[in-house]
Amino acid sequence: MEVKLRRARVEDATKIRDLHVAAIRKTCAPDYTPEQILAWSANRNVDRYRWAMEEGGETMFVAVCQNKIVGFSSCYDDEICSVYVHPNFKARGIGAMLLQAVEDEVQGAGWDEAHLNATLTAQNFYIKYGWQNTGGLKSEERNGVAIPCIGMTKRFV
Repeated sequence: MEVKLRRARVEDATKIRDLHVAAIRKTCAPDYTPEQILAWSANRNVDRYRWAMEEGGETMFVAVCQNKIVGFSSCYDDEICSVYVHPNFKARGIGAMLLQAVEDEVQGAGWDEAHLNATLTAQNFYIKYGWQNTGGLKSEERNGVAIPCIGMTKRFV
């Protein structure tokens, strides 16, 4: 299975959105309530992904296997915004490749440190790659429902 990374393109937005929703609904489901999963995955507008790439300043990467997008990651300034892998392709090193791409992007922009809000599901993944918990549980609100996450940081120098 050969996986290649490339910069995301605006025309990838629908596939990225669909992958994102699938990952939330399946991969994250064991760590969140059904109400949280529904609120988190509902109303994911494709235009938001297009906007992030075109006007929002996010740098986005996709992992492609056999012409299918199987993962994506994004960053903005010193923040890692997302690293998601399609549930059918998890535990194959794709997440590590996507994380490395956004870490390299942040470092290349001159930042000495990066920040992210990890899902409960992904906390151990980030710890494996040198990220540290910065003080416990936080929450982000999606459609009026609190979604617990964990603030994390990684120094590059």
